[in-house]
Amino acid sequence: MPKRKRTNKNRKMLRTISIRIAALCAAVATLFAATMGAASAEDRFRLEIGFVPDLSVAQLFVGIDGGLFEQAGIEAHLVAFHTGDAVVQAMKEGKLDVAYFDIESAMAARAGGVDIKIVASCRVEPVSLIAHQELAETFEAGDPAGGFNRFEKAHGRKPVIATLPAGSSAETAFQHWLVNILGVDPASVEVRYHGAAQAQQALLAGEVDGAALQEPGVSAILATAPDARVIASGADLFPGQPDAVLVARESVIAQNEDVAQALVAAHVAATEKLRADAPESAAHVAKHIGEGRLEVAIVEQAIENSGHGWSADPNLIVPGSEILRDLHADSGASIGAVKLEELFEPRFYDALSN
Repeated sequence: MPKRKRTNKNRKMLRTISIRIAALCAAVATLFAATMGAASAEDRFRLEIGFVPDLSVAQLFVGIDGGLFEQAGIEAHLVAFHTGDAVVQAMKEGKLDVAYFDIESAMAARAGGVDIKIVASCRVEPVSLIAHQELAETFEAGDPAGGFNRFEKAHGRKPVIATLPAGSSAETAFQHWLVNILGVDPASVEVRYHGAAQAQQALLAGEVDGAALQEPGVSAILATAPDARVIASGADLFPGQPDAVLVARESVIAQNEDVAQALVAAHVAATEKLRADAPESAAHVAKHIGEGRLEVAIVEQAIENSGHGWSADPNLIVPGSEILRDLHADSGASIGAVKLEELFEPRFYDALSN
């Protein structure tokens, strides 16, 4: 995949962002020097950070490898987990101070009594519906709500869509779009549930007509299947859908609010870096996701495609979190009982934005 050239406009934007990031980190460093004196870095800022290695938590990788956490005075000790449930268990056992993982797991943790607060968002509207030419053309031929019926009339069968298992962000976004936005009978589509890699392979092999997936899967498909294209973006499927979040234990916040402020400052700086400089960010991120086997060019395209979806603002995802909670409440999931006013702690982000 060819790399995009940096224009004068892009260079100017990068310089502006770099100045903002440097100023942000300098302000935090000054704050710590004033409040904590000559204590060693190990004593002041050491944090055990759990995470699930996924593009959705790219701020962590940009922040660590790009030196932003270090500039903010944080010594980060990273602990990788395969699932959000495993992160929740580690939080329950007091093994982590901070975590980057999916909001569904964060909501389930809080509903289950774990003392965590969402202090920042990572990404919004992460899911896209990507389709082969036949399905894409039926959607482009008229009202999206009639796209699936037009496909069935033209091909004599229901369209087949691959997505992740029930309750996942991808499946939730697709079903929300189908039922609540398009008003389509779910029976008009055959849905097949796979892991992310298997869903991607199913589309590439022509076993399904489309797939509801997150990045970098979408970019990987677009780079390999020339007839495939996105027919519904994240903003179409589930406007404002929250994705991964940054959480901190209430006890960590209570013990030292300055550490929490520095953490969010570094996270905000990493978010701005992602939005301003996809090539450099991709070099950091690619080492940590897909077991390091993803091409940097694919990761770069995935970061660019996520665009303004990179957002650190926790206030932005509250409305989407309410919808998400209610959707899961209808299915009887535990996160339907979470009290969002107890889960969100936006004041550290708000202090920076003010």
